[in-house]
Amino acid sequence: MSLKIKNILILLILSALLLSLSLPCSASLMVYGESLYGSEDKIMCISYRGDTALYPENSLEGVLSAEEKGADGVSVGVEKTSDGIYVLTEEKKLSAVTDAPYESVGEITYDELQNYYLKDNTGALTKYRMVSLSQTISLTGEDFIIIVDAEWDEADGIYDLISHYGAFDRIIIRVKESASKVSEWISSKPERVNVISPYQGNIIFSAASNFNKMSQAGSRFVQYQTKNYFGVVYGSFFCKRFADENAPKAIAPMYDLDLSGQRTDSQEGWNEVIEAGYSVIETNNLVSLVSYIDRHEKAGRALGVLAEKASLIAAESYSQVQRENLNDALVRSAEALGKLSSPDEYESAYSALLLAMNELSISREEDTQKGQLNITAGKIIAAALVGALILAAQIFVYKMQKEKKR
Repeated sequence: MSLKIKNILILLILSALLLSLSLPCSASLMVYGESLYGSEDKIMCISYRGDTALYPENSLEGVLSAEEKGADGVSVGVEKTSDGIYVLTEEKKLSAVTDAPYESVGEITYDELQNYYLKDNTGALTKYRMVSLSQTISLTGEDFIIIVDAEWDEADGIYDLISHYGAFDRIIIRVKESASKVSEWISSKPERVNVISPYQGNIIFSAASNFNKMSQAGSRFVQYQTKNYFGVVYGSFFCKRFADENAPKAIAPMYDLDLSGQRTDSQEGWNEVIEAGYSVIETNNLVSLVSYIDRHEKAGRALGVLAEKASLIAAESYSQVQRENLNDALVRSAEALGKLSSPDEYESAYSALLLAMNELSISREEDTQKGQLNITAGKIIAAALVGALILAAQIFVYKMQKEKKR
């Protein structure tokens, strides 16, 4: 009888011991919010003059192709015909961009203009005709941005056209005029209109003044340009000092080296301007930039998921070095996710966090193989309970043996 009782008690003790070794630790290193990767952290692609790899600059077909390929918008030039129609074109001789024998768009009516054809970048004649700004607005999506490069004295006429289509949220006028004058003009209008007054130079106070005036006027975008690679507007702190979800988005005109501080319209250049705080890239490299943005979004989401998973890991069961490594990797991930980072920054933070997590897994496997037990507060309490059970069992067995002798 006493032998059976002993066996039962031993089984109970072993069960309690196994339970104590498997108790999870409730503490974690840090807890992140659900929106680690917010929708605000998005790079925007503005295709300069449309899909110029396949179509002439400023052609309707090029604009629609850019939209179809995933661009967030396009930038186009506009001029006014003799009968007051705004058409997509450049500030060049009409004979340089079409086969029309005229110097300027203003010498010909819109209907007459339809008798001529656009030239491509090599000067070869194509089958495409010049199109009106009105038609371009009508045929593009409601969320598709159109930046209109125009002369300052045409701002009122373009404003009326935007008002006619109710397209104030997506049509942006870009002019070569002072921010002060543009800000006053915006304030005089009954509807808020988006206007870009690009700043070109290296004086930080002037650049900051441009930002403040355009921001106060309610414009969605600002633009900074420089020929100098080390110019302050592409420094590591200029745009970041204005970082705010309600602040205008900064455009980097990558299609021209003299505007982007000699940074190329490629992954290397895009990484640099994004890390400097720019979130809108105006490009001649449409397909590559769309692919780059897709990679950026996937890398951000992957890092967010991994950071959430890592933040739930019980920390106290590992060594101090391991805890510090994991915490450092989590902090680095939080910093990358807390701002608009380049894909390289996201991927680098992901690799560091994954390495820290793998070190924990290897440590746990080694402990299991060696039969080593990590001592934690929860396990000490469980061990004390097991000890109490063993003592109680011994007392019980002793009493049973004593009764048997009697």
